[in-house]
Amino acid sequence: MLGFALMAVCWPLVRLIPNAADYLVLIYACVLMSCLRTLCTQFIRSRMLNRLVAVDGVLTSATLLGFYYLFLDVLDLGANGYLLAMACSDALSAIFVFIAGHCHQYFSFKKFNKALWKDMLRYCIPMIPASISFWIINASDLFYVQGMCDGIDGKSSTWWVGLLKAGYYLPQIITIVGQIFYEAWQLSAVTEESERSAFFSKVFRVYAAVMFCCVAGVIWLCQPMMHVFREDYFLGWQFVPFLTLASMCTCLNNFLNSVYVVYKRSTSSFYTMLVGAVVNLVLNFLFIRWFGPWGVTMASFISLLIVFLLRAYSTHGLLEIDFHPAWMLLNLGLIFVEIAMLFKLEHWV
Repeated sequence: MLGFALMAVCWPLVRLIPNAADYLVLIYACVLMSCLRTLCTQFIRSRMLNRLVAVDGVLTSATLLGFYYLFLDVLDLGANGYLLAMACSDALSAIFVFIAGHCHQYFSFKKFNKALWKDMLRYCIPMIPASISFWIINASDLFYVQGMCDGIDGKSSTWWVGLLKAGYYLPQIITIVGQIFYEAWQLSAVTEESERSAFFSKVFRVYAAVMFCCVAGVIWLCQPMMHVFREDYFLGWQFVPFLTLASMCTCLNNFLNSVYVVYKRSTSSFYTMLVGAVVNLVLNFLFIRWFGPWGVTMASFISLLIVFLLRAYSTHGLLEIDFHPAWMLLNLGLIFVEIAMLFKLEHWV
C-alpha cells in the first residue's frame, strides 16, 4: 500500500507516459485492487488458511473470465474493458478473502505497532529497487532490440521485437511452474526450523532437477510448438533456448531469495539483483553488436546466472546449502549440447 501511495504522488509524471493518460484512472484502480488482494491473501496464508487461498484462486480465475466476457465481448469496451475486468476481479477477491478469512477481527488502528512498522519498512524498502532491477533485466531486451536492430537481415527493429515477444511465450511455462512452487515453498521455508540446511539442500536438488527436465523439454519441443503461431513468427524459436534458461535461473534465484526472506536480508536481494541489471545492460549492448538480436537472450541468461552465483555465495554465510555443483554443471552442459544440436538440426535428420 505504501508503494501505491508513492505511485499516486507520481500521478503527474505517469501522465507523461505515451498513451497512458487515457487509461490512467483504470490503471491506478487495477494497481490498488491488486495491492488489496495481495495484502488479504498473504495475511490468510500467514494464518495457514491454505484451503481458502486455493478457493480464492479458482474463484478469481472464474470471475476474471466472466468479466472479460462481459466487458470485452458483450459491452465491447476494448482496452478499458480489459483493465476494468482485472480491477473488478481483484476487488471481488479482496472482499471475499476479507470476509471469509474474518480479517476484520485483526484490524484495529488502536493496536498500531510503531516499532513493528519501522522494522517492516526497513525490510521492504530494499525490495523496491530490487524489483526495478529485475524489471530492467526482463524489459531492457525489447528496448535494445528496438533501438539497435533496425536493418539486420533486411528486417525492421519492430519486426525483430515482435519475433522476440513470440519467443517469450514458451519460457513462460518454466516461470509458471516456478511460481506455483514458490507460492507453496515460501511458507515452508520460513516455518521449517529443524535441520534447515539439510531441508533446503534436499528441496533444492529436487527443484533443480524438475527445472532442468522442464527446460530440456521446452527446448526440445520449441520448433514444433512455434508452429502454433503465424508463419512469420516461427523463427522466434531461435530465441527460446536461452530465454528458457533465463527463466530457470529466475526460478532458482527466487528459491535462494527465500533464504533472504527467512533471515530478513532484503538488502542482499537488492544488491545481487542490481549487479545482474548492470551486467545485463552492458551485455545487451555488446552482444547485439556481436550476435545481432539473438544476443539479448544470452545476455539475460548470463546476467541471471551471475545473480544465482552471487546469491549462492552470499547465502552460504546464512545457510549451508549443498548445491551439488558438479551435478549442476553436468546438467547445464547437457542443455548446451541440446541447444547446439537444435541449431544444427538439419545435420541430424
